[in-house]
Amino acid sequence: MLPPSARADLERLPVVELTAFKDGHALVRREGTAPLNGGVALVDGLPEPVFGTFWPYAKGEGVELKSAVAGYQAVTVNRTPLSAEEILTAAVGTQIIVHESRGEEDVSYAATIVGRPTRSAEEQDRNDRDPAAGGGQPTLPVRGPTILLKTDQGVRVVPIGSITEFTLVGDAPKTIEEQVVKTGLKLRVTAPEPDGEAAVGLSYVQKGFKWVPQYKISLGEDGQAKVVLQAALVNDLIDLEDATVRLVVGVPTFAFAGQTDPISLQVAYDQVNQARRLNALSDFTTDGLMLSNAVQTQMRSSGPRGGERPEAPAPEMAGGARAEDLFVYTLEHVTLAKGERMTVTVKEFEAPYEDRYEALLPLVPPRELLSDDNERRRVGSLVAASTVRHSVVLTNVSDAPFTTAPALLYRDGQILAQSLMTYAAPGGTAEVNLGSAVEVSVDLEESITGRKAEPNLRGMDRFERIALRGSIEITNRRPEATTIRLTKLVPGEVDSATHPAKDQTAERRELGPADIAGLPDSAVNLSRYGVPNWWVSLNPTTEVVWELTVPPGETVEVSYQWHYFWRW
Repeated sequence: MLPPSARADLERLPVVELTAFKDGHALVRREGTAPLNGGVALVDGLPEPVFGTFWPYAKGEGVELKSAVAGYQAVTVNRTPLSAEEILTAAVGTQIIVHESRGEEDVSYAATIVGRPTRSAEEQDRNDRDPAAGGGQPTLPVRGPTILLKTDQGVRVVPIGSITEFTLVGDAPKTIEEQVVKTGLKLRVTAPEPDGEAAVGLSYVQKGFKWVPQYKISLGEDGQAKVVLQAALVNDLIDLEDATVRLVVGVPTFAFAGQTDPISLQVAYDQVNQARRLNALSDFTTDGLMLSNAVQTQMRSSGPRGGERPEAPAPEMAGGARAEDLFVYTLEHVTLAKGERMTVTVKEFEAPYEDRYEALLPLVPPRELLSDDNERRRVGSLVAASTVRHSVVLTNVSDAPFTTAPALLYRDGQILAQSLMTYAAPGGTAEVNLGSAVEVSVDLEESITGRKAEPNLRGMDRFERIALRGSIEITNRRPEATTIRLTKLVPGEVDSATHPAKDQTAERRELGPADIAGLPDSAVNLSRYGVPNWWVSLNPTTEVVWELTVPPGETVEVSYQWHYFWRW
């Protein structure tokens, strides 16, 4: 017969606080009061923490944690009996009318269930286990295939499979006790009462819970934008009930991300050994992508497990605070089961903004580099695709940074675009792209105006100085005047540039390697056209910038002249 378990059930420690990062890592703190048995508390649920982040603890006057052992525990659970075998097993002491098959004959008789012969775990360990084999999963009791029934003649040993039908005289059992194996922690503590209770907890970092920021930006006519930050909580880690959740803005640094702590019982020795060999001064480029602050897409949602739960209160914002290079928002009273998703408003504020119109006209390769008509058509398509980009520049006057996140932009209740909000510290600015300004167009024309031989140029011969002229027309079809920042990249040295306003001039400057690296590859890359080595030393890349205000319905033209050297 199944003996009562000599081990207590494992204590489930609830999550009291969780700090969520955007990359999917979370710092989890679970805490509760656990019963002690000789100074030992058994805790249910074994996390899979990042290597080096698992820290158990015990607190209270005179209470101290001595050790934490991860392993397998045999615990007793109560379940609803579903099969005839389970009902018979659970109904010990109950009177029963049995219908038994004996060959071709069916026999019925009254009896009382005595129980099922069972080999206990202790008996199996004593007789069968090799002492040198070490530990492992605990042994579970083994039930035999027969049941003991007491009749007037004595105790019958009946194979359960031969019982075709039975009737219980009285109520059927509602539960059956079974022993199962669970992973858990054995926390050994010193306490004033070794068989009393102690407050114990676990703190660890594990991947599986992330928050996805989302912005809604409503642009007003007075130059003020109403900004709403919403957080989408994605829980694939652990059930939360009335917990505090902290949302971190910033780039987390987990040096051993991807390495699992050995306390989880999931990690292999070579993985731990490899983690130990990592240099603390390395830049962790292997795990760089996992540690980025990039926005991650939301994962597929699934419904809650089990039956319906009582309605949980809505989370409450409890403000935000700076923590070194991070900023932390705090949500109180969060209830969210594993597998569920939640959206909650984090912050609402206003930010001044200004509209910005910009056009970047790419570098047109010298004609000498274009070997065929296909390359000429490709360059022509690149220039024709140049458009005026419309964006809004938001100034962060709040006490919290803007974080990298998708943003929906509205004006007068009408959606304008979905774009990307970029990071901006308090006092900084973030530029949010609205797309192409279709009512503002630019047209470019360039032509050669002359050639001149340059003998003995820097000690080299067979060079020509090729002079060129370009003009750009900007047409504004918007109902109001529009200020545009126009940038033209030129392969060579700019000699002059005109500005339609008499009191203003165009800015000209040669670009260095860092400037070129910051430009889109499609706007400045000449390497695809087979630029010879001497070109770089003789011909700079020059940028010409105009700030233009174009009246509604009008066209403004600017021009520039430049030259480059070509070796024949």
